[in-house]
Amino acid sequence: MSATRVRPAADDAESERGSATVVVVGLLACALTLGIAGLTLAGVVLATHRARSAADLAALAGAARLVGASTRTTSSTPAAPATSTSSAAPVTRSGAGLACAAASAVARANRATPLTCAVEGAEVVVSVQVPTPGLAGRLGPAVAQARAGPPRESARAP
Repeated sequence: MSATRVRPAADDAESERGSATVVVVGLLACALTLGIAGLTLAGVVLATHRARSAADLAALAGAARLVGASTRTTSSTPAAPATSTSSAAPVTRSGAGLACAAASAVARANRATPLTCAVEGAEVVVSVQVPTPGLAGRLGPAVAQARAGPPRESARAP
């Protein structure tokens, strides 16, 4: 007759040894992955906010310079307008250049790279880019555009 061997209860405990370590390592890997994803998202949000702020400030600086250049040049010498003009004082080519130079300087001071600058009537339109930090840099830079100038006719209250 063959005897069947019955395992003692201590062997069951031995087979479970180390399973908590595997679970803890898995949980740590999940936490690390979520942390990296959170930091990447924070980097994207930070770069987007920096790009928007830099574009806003650059457009405001350009519009302020444009207003100052328009009042100085229109009273002394009439020049060809740089772009289409509105009912405001005409913008000269040198006024548009001064406005875009001021906008570019402010964008660079805010650690942004100026992409475009255009004078449309009495408005300055600026677009800038800011590099995205860390792993989010693989997604590309954050780009923002801003417009500054006098209120539009449609925006004024009747």
